[in-house]
Amino acid sequence: MNYQQMALDIQEVDYLRERLEPKPTDFYYLSLSDLYLALNCAGSDEEVDLLDYGCGGSPYQGLFPNARYKRADFLKADDDSLDYALGEDSLVSEKDESFDIILSTQVAEHLPYPQKYFKECYRLLRREGRLICTTHGYFQDHGCPYDFQRWTSAGLRRDLQDAGFNVEKVYKLTTGSRAFFSVLDFSFSALNLPRSSVVGMLMFIGKKGFSFFRTTLYRQLDTLKPHERMALDDENKHTFYMGLMALGSKKK
Repeated sequence: MNYQQMALDIQEVDYLRERLEPKPTDFYYLSLSDLYLALNCAGSDEEVDLLDYGCGGSPYQGLFPNARYKRADFLKADDDSLDYALGEDSLVSEKDESFDIILSTQVAEHLPYPQKYFKECYRLLRREGRLICTTHGYFQDHGCPYDFQRWTSAGLRRDLQDAGFNVEKVYKLTTGSRAFFSVLDFSFSALNLPRSSVVGMLMFIGKKGFSFFRTTLYRQLDTLKPHERMALDDENKHTFYMGLMALGSKKK
């Protein structure tokens, strides 16, 4: 029995479950559940040519059930399912204007030259084609293997416009109190003072207490703060947020 392969398979199942069926017991529940909500709103049952650009495990493929779905990413030794294996330049070996939709989920923050990537998205889209781009606002480092930058709403809009896109909307995700408790969760996980000190023991108790009440707290936030999941009202009210989703289109 190949235990290493079994471990990888279990890891893949967990990866998909956390994104498609996030649970309040999950560490990243607030961000991942709000991200899924936003992407579900942007999904489509149209028969289109779609490129998942930087696809990873393609967790959101099911939101585009009728798409001719193509996947592009860096080639891994155990992955022969990619349609386009990317080189160091991250460019796609495909002709101009080949796709109706480009899906980019949690990719841009890992790129050393995101503007080059955005311009490639523009090149690959057909006229009036759509870009669905999600990335992080305020979020902890998570290199795979690198983590280079974060965006504000205005900054992401600017960078996409500089690449040629007509930016229809930039949505702020996981805002306000949901963002606060996400950061609190991150902060508690980073606190590791020795329990032999008074402060260390208090921090340990705080971490255990937060972990114990996390599920109840997150369910309450879902009920009481649904408007902080995906900001649909005046975006100026939402100055603290964990993620962003930009919808852009290629000019006629």
